[in-house]
Amino acid sequence: MSLNVLQWENLTVSTPDGKKTILSGLNGEVKSGQALAIMGASGAGKTTFLNYLSKRTGTSALKKISGDTRFIVNDIDECKSIGKLSAFVTQ
Repeated sequence: MSLNVLQWENLTVSTPDGKKTILSGLNGEVKSGQALAIMGASGAGKTTFLNYLSKRTGTSALKKISGDTRFIVNDIDECKSIGKLSAFVTQ
């Protein structure tokens, strides 16, 4: 049985001019069978984080993004297809 996992490493999101950092140095992983709760105050970057993980980059021109994401399925990195395999409902 293979382990499926979504991992993110050193995720940083800021405005293109670098004046405001939205997310800074986030690391984590979620393995198959686990749940992930994302909690925080209004404006804390929750939606930005979810947009990054699900590859919803419609507003990426407004942000500078760095970091690494891996979506391992059956020992293969499927990060390029995560947008087709994931979804979330905004408020």
